[in-house]
Amino acid sequence: VGMPPAPPNVDFQYTIELQGRLTDPDQFANVIVKTGDNGQITRVRDVGRVELGAQTYSQTFKLDGKPAAGIGIFQLPGANALEVEKVVKAKMDELARAFPQGLVYSVPFDTTVFVNASIHEVYKTLIEAAVLVLIVILLFLQDWRAMLVPATTVPVTIIGAFAIMWALGFTVNFSTLFAIVLAIGIVVDDAIVVVEGAAHNIERGMSGHDAAIRAMNELFGPIVGITLVLMSVFLPAAFLPGLTG
Repeated sequence: VGMPPAPPNVDFQYTIELQGRLTDPDQFANVIVKTGDNGQITRVRDVGRVELGAQTYSQTFKLDGKPAAGIGIFQLPGANALEVEKVVKAKMDELARAFPQGLVYSVPFDTTVFVNASIHEVYKTLIEAAVLVLIVILLFLQDWRAMLVPATTVPVTIIGAFAIMWALGFTVNFSTLFAIVLAIGIVVDDAIVVVEGAAHNIERGMSGHDAAIRAMNELFGPIVGITLVLMSVFLPAAFLPGLTG
């Protein structure tokens, strides 16, 4: 009896199935612990009780001083933590309807609370940054019409950024929100430079239309150049693997 590559005169191959490790309490109860001279057999169930217990007793889990079983749920790389939280809670609510009497579940530790708070802080930072920019422009240029330029460019930029993110399949997370905060700073800087250039030309006696065109003709190259320079600073990070890239 053999298996390929077999030597000569070995023509058959047989598959033998053996019972593996014991997994059921009844199987452990049938284990023979002693045999007598006259054929007596003593099994585990004859001297003790066999029951299914914990895999390890080095750890214990309690909730509010009551016995409990802890279940840790971790999201896969690239998964949305908030979506995972919603799906898990919906599934637990569904399973809870079939729980035996006296068994309840709770979520003692939820990391999405921190995620929600962080996202809220990012949104608040966006609003505060936009408002502070408008106040600074109003204070230094003393012209409310000049304030309307960044007041319109910031929302348009955010809408455009979210549209491109949606088209490319990016989700709203710490990395993308932080990138939007940085991008708003770049856009506002460019808008302030253009508004200041147009205001400077108006002071020279030019009309608003001509002053804006003159400012764009003079500042288009420098604005595009400085934006590309700022982008090049972050470009190497795009080649890093994983969430960092």
